Amino acid sequence: ARTVDLTLRTGVASLAGVVSGPDALGVVGGLGGMTVTATDGTTTRTASTATSGQVGAFVLADLPVPATYSVTVGGPGYATTTSEVTLTAGSDAARLDVSLGVATGVVQGT
Repeated sequence: ARTVDLTLRTGVASLAGVVSGPDALGVVGGLGGMTVTATDGTTTRTASTATSGQVGAFVLADLPVPATYSVTVGGPGYATTTSEVTLTAGSDAARLDVSLGVATGVVQGT
């Protein structure tokens, strides 16, 4: 058995989750290399999703609480999505799993 000493900081929480969506073949799974940003207007934290191991996983640490964060997730070839997450006083962790769709567009002109 191993003992680990952890120091908990009051007034902060982490937000973790997995970003998933279809790959180039249409198979839905974790998406690596996506950008996840949380901001409450004062504090901003940004992370990239994992590209190996648990692909698509992210952790945004040290988010001051209580606060409501706007969490934006996106990356090349995928539509950006924004969610609102409220972290309450006394909470130390929250989870947000996000599913992204493929970005589509139309180019017109002469």
